[in-house]
Amino acid sequence: MGAAHRDGDLNTDNGVLNSVLQSTVFCNGSLLSVDGSSRTSDDSCTGGNPHCSPNLKTANGSSNVFAEGIAVNYSGNADT
Repeated sequence: MGAAHRDGDLNTDNGVLNSVLQSTVFCNGSLLSVDGSSRTSDDSCTGGNPHCSPNLKTANGSSNVFAEGIAVNYSGNADT
């Protein structure tokens, strides 16, 4: 398992986690990211790329670590 992702961290393709679906579990002072959290556009959205993914959500989190019953995300998890 890689490093835990938190609100405000860079995620896959340099998107930034900006809205976490849980509100009670923190890691080093920031909300721990869980499946379904929102992130900003990724690198493919620069320059008007028509195939970019501006509304990605985190997915594919841990199968055995949960926050508020939702799988926790970490580096290496693919987004939606």
